[in-house]
Amino acid sequence: MGTIPKDMEGGDCFPTRRLRVFACAALICVVALTLRAEVGCPESDPVPRSTNLTPHFETACGKKILFVDGLPFAALAVEIPWDQLLYGKYQETIHAYDYLYPAAEAMGLNALKVPVKWSMVEPQKGVFDFTYIDHAKSLAEKHHLKLVLNWFGHYASGNGNIYLNLTGQVFAPMDIIEDAERYPRAVDADGVPHHAAISYEHDAVIQREIAAFRAFMKHIRDVDSQTHTIIMIQVENEIAVFGADRPGQARRPRCACAAGGAAPPP
Repeated sequence: MGTIPKDMEGGDCFPTRRLRVFACAALICVVALTLRAEVGCPESDPVPRSTNLTPHFETACGKKILFVDGLPFAALAVEIPWDQLLYGKYQETIHAYDYLYPAAEAMGLNALKVPVKWSMVEPQKGVFDFTYIDHAKSLAEKHHLKLVLNWFGHYASGNGNIYLNLTGQVFAPMDIIEDAERYPRAVDADGVPHHAAISYEHDAVIQREIAAFRAFMKHIRDVDSQTHTIIMIQVENEIAVFGADRPGQARRPRCACAAGGAAPPP
């Protein structure tokens, strides 16, 4: 793999994160080479092909393989950050990670995993904005990369699933964050409501996210059905609602109650 030019180095990603990137890329490279060695196709036709040109998984030569444009695709990818994309300043901070696309190309990667926050897609209730998705797609194509988009909805983080702070870690739309009565918060086993953790059992937030995610996927279909730059979507992220540091309470809220409400008796 190549090195990253000096003029691409910057921000809090370097040098520590660069080491992580190289380690991750090296691991994925080993996996890719192993896949190629174990496909087990006949020598007369060693490269399996698919008539379905859209990105998809398909069984070929006894293996489940990711196909892109009809050919096997081993993704050598790393995930870029999201915390410098600031709520209320999404248009001004949209270029925060532009330098990582040429860096990925210089390293010999063929894909990037790009987080997409629900709050970016739906900045106002029922109003959808796909500027960042289009921007990431354009940069990826310029630098010969495919994209895996990571949807950061109300399953965004294991320590506050709708926001961690109110700048770069805003996952759900702000009207949901501010309205704990309509969109109830999760209550832990001690009866404590968590202002940053929403109940994943409540229909109000689920229906809102369904509408946003449907619009998000429709947009991808509309803009990418020919180019196939976006090869996968990660639908959910971490689901440990209260964080991993709360033994026995990490994954399940006790009830769907608004902030300040009391938990029901056991």
